Amino acid sequence: MPRQHLTVLIALSIAAPWALAQDGLRIDDLTARPRLHEYGGQYTIEVRFTTPIPAVASVSYGEDASCPLALAAEAEPFRNHRFDIPDVRGDQRRFVRVTVAADDHEVASDVIEVAPPEPFPRGNVERGGGPFGAALFDGRGHDAAHANAIATHHHRFTLPRFIGIERIQGNTIFCS
Repeated sequence: MPRQHLTVLIALSIAAPWALAQDGLRIDDLTARPRLHEYGGQYTIEVRFTTPIPAVASVSYGEDASCPLALAAEAEPFRNHRFDIPDVRGDQRRFVRVTVAADDHEVASDVIEVAPPEPFPRGNVERGGGPFGAALFDGRGHDAAHANAIATHHHRFTLPRFIGIERIQGNTIFCS
């Protein structure tokens, strides 16, 4: 191989990773989903995305589109990125922007508006039955004492001590 061709190959192999970072850096599969906390008063925004090359990512957010708050940036480059914005009040919207950087090149997403999640369905206390109501134990609508006796009988070989049922109100079983 002539010396000129070898020099060109070496120069291309050194420049190729830099060119990939310049042309290949982008944010793919970006999602920002609200996840309601168990008690329903707050939610967490789960921000997930990928990059085709390893990059250091950061997420900024806020109550308006300027996104003045920021989560800590990743410590090292990754391709799969996961961030959580915790403890957002259940009735508030948030705006989110993602920024990734690799080899002195930076790309930012558009600002995403995240609406609060739907609240959990409310129970119906007036219904008087429901999935845990006494009427479902044998289909004849016996009271809590009868339901407790049936449950104790069916579980006497598997449970060393059964918790007694005091009363059933709506979808709630009150135990002793």
